[in-house]
Amino acid sequence: MDIVEKLRERLRILEIEIESMTKLAEGYRKVIADNEQSDEIDEGVVSKRVPKELRNTVVAIMREESHPLHYKQIYERLKARGIAVRGKEPARNIIAHMSQDLRFVNVGRGMWTLISLQGQTLTNSKDQREEL
Repeated sequence: MDIVEKLRERLRILEIEIESMTKLAEGYRKVIADNEQSDEIDEGVVSKRVPKELRNTVVAIMREESHPLHYKQIYERLKARGIAVRGKEPARNIIAHMSQDLRFVNVGRGMWTLISLQGQTLTNSKDQREEL
């Protein structure tokens, strides 16, 4: 791989990181705006309708795995722990739950990770997608 190819690959990774950080900043702005009228903040969570047990269990799963997971994998791990996800398509509802919580970031093609793990796990996401 020549220097130009290496630079292009690094630029691609930086552009992905910029997009993720922009989404994170937008989420923070929403949380701030939503909570300026309220004294109660739930650790950076945009929606209080999402069951706290489910969110926290997904965080625990992500920390244990230390790499991005497909939403279907997350759903299977939740089921194994006895955590119910409601809705017509429970596995797909995981996406809605995670998108409402600023601790999670979509790294592409149904793959999710914790924002705190994003820098460490970006390169692993392709390998995980190929397993599905």
